[in-house]
Formats: sequence, structure tokens, C-alpha cells
Amino acid sequence: ANTTGVDNHDAGISLGGRIVPDRLFFFGTYNPQWQSRTFIAPPGFPYESLGGVDRERTIQAYAGKLTGQINSSNRIDVSVFGDPSSGSGLQRFTGLRRIANPGVPGTAAIEGAFSELEYGSNNQSVRYDGVFGSRWLLEANLANSLQNFDEIPTVNDVRFRDVRSVPFGETGGLGSYERTDGKNLQYGLKSTHILNGGGTHEIRYGVQVENIEFTRDFQYSGTPTRTGDGQTLTTGPLVDIRSAGGVTYYRATRGKLQDAFPTLQDYTSFFIQDTWQAGRLTLRPGVRYERQYLEGIEPGLGPELCFEGGTRPGAGDGTRAGIACNFTWNNW
Repeated sequence: ANTTGVDNHDAGISLGGRIVPDRLFFFGTYNPQWQSRTFIAPPGFPYESLGGVDRERTIQAYAGKLTGQINSSNRIDVSVFGDPSSGSGLQRFTGLRRIANPGVPGTAAIEGAFSELEYGSNNQSVRYDGVFGSRWLLEANLANSLQNFDEIPTVNDVRFRDVRSVPFGETGGLGSYERTDGKNLQYGLKSTHILNGGGTHEIRYGVQVENIEFTRDFQYSGTPTRTGDGQTLTTGPLVDIRSAGGVTYYRATRGKLQDAFPTLQDYTSFFIQDTWQAGRLTLRPGVRYERQYLEGIEPGLGPELCFEGGTRPGAGDGTRAGIACNFTWNNW
């Protein structure tokens, strides 16, 4: 497919000021964007006669911040930002190469290659800074992030691909499409103390924790179908139409027996460091610890890949109790 036109527009507004003099301030910005790209099918393909076919995208970018100066020694910042977005129309230009061969089931309409998109992120954070006297500084942070990418077929039919001729004829629904969901929660605390004794000591220590949940799933358009061994797919299959020995047959090349499950990750780090100044000598002794833990599918929710006493996924004869596949990494 070739691009025959691009039409982009955006607008923006920003506003900031004080709510309470010397105490509470705000800032916000909003930047919506509209994007349109027009495709035309390659020469010789049936949909060349349609002329231009559009792909639409809308992005709602925003950001905001609220600052509270509680007093001269304590401050809080609250921030939000994100870019939730949507799309419609022909999201994949390969749909313009569709050819409906005679006798191929499904719909030959180009709408079978259309889809809707919902994607983007939303983020929130809080930060606190406090000064207690002349020898103690405290910092705290909390942040949360949500991301997603979801594609929804306009026509929920099985995708048929006729491989008996070149180029392949393709009819029906969208076929495979992606759904991704991610969550990230972070929080931490840092402290600094100024001490005297054999020189000046600036002792810093803190902890940071991160919890991540991520799911990447591929779906297939069409209603659930039974397999030859009696199992039922959770989606439709991808079907190829082939021939051998003068006989035409249908072959399912992809399908799902279950949905994807999230992978969990926990990351923890801790440090302590002393900046010691004694005359013209400066030393920075310290220690840092990091731990990362990954965990996969819980037992009973999917095929058992890990078992008690196993050394790796798939190890063992499967007679022991199933456990969630996990990995732990420690570092000093």
C-alpha cells in the first residue's frame, strides 16, 4: 500500500498560577492531537478502485501539577500526565492487499481488515521533601503508571487465507491482534543526616520498591471453535485453504486454548552511604543491595510448567505439585 495523504492537527492550552499565596500553586496543560493517514492499494489489487482509505488516530495528551508549600521546611508535589489515545479505520495497510478468490468463505469486504484501537498511558506521582532542623533531610516518593494497547476488530469473523494462488487471497475478519496491559507502582524513602565526629559525616540511606504487572496477549478474531481432539478454543482460529492431490482442505494454523496471564515483577533496593570529610581527606564508604523477583502463571490457571524441586521450566516428570515459575536475583 502507498500513502497518498497525511493530515495532522493539534491544539494546546496551558494554565498555571497560585491558589493560596505562598502556599499552593497549580499548573496544567492539554494537547489534543488528530492524525489521519490515507492509503491506496497497490496497482492490480481489487481495492485500488476504492481510492484512498483512511486511518484515524486521536491522542489526548495532558499534564498537571499541584505544589503545596506547607511551610518553609515541608513541600509536596502532586503530578499527573498521560496520553490516552484511540484509533479507527484501516489500522493495518496490509488489508488493502486482500483478494477474494472464488469459493473462499468469509467476507471479502474491506471492513474485515478494519479495527478500533485503545492505547496510551496514565501516570500519577507524589513527592515529599522535608527539612528537620539543620541536620536532617527526608525525601519520599510514590508513583503509579498504567499502560494499555487494545485492538478490537470491526468484523469478528474467522480470517481465511487462500494459499492456492499467488498472491494469497484473504477474507473474513482481522485475524490476529494484540492486547497488552501494564501496571507499575513505585515507592521509596531517602534520608540524609549530618553528623560530627572525627570530621563531618553526611550519611544517606534509603529504600526503593517497584511492583510491575505485565500481560501481553494475542487474540484471534472469530467465535470459539472446537479442535479435532475435542478441546474448545477461547477464540476463533486462523485458517489456511490448501489443496493436495486435487483435494481442497482447510488447515487451522493458530488458535488459543486459554488467555494469557500476567507476569509479576518485584524489585527492591536498599543503600547506605557515608560521605566522610576529615580535613582534606574525603571517603565515601557504602553498601547497596538489590533484589529482583519474577513470577509467572499461578498453578491451576494454565499449563503447569514448573514443579516443586525442578531446576527450570519443564524439568521433572510432572508428578510433583505445580508451582508458579519464578526467578530471584540478588546483588550486593
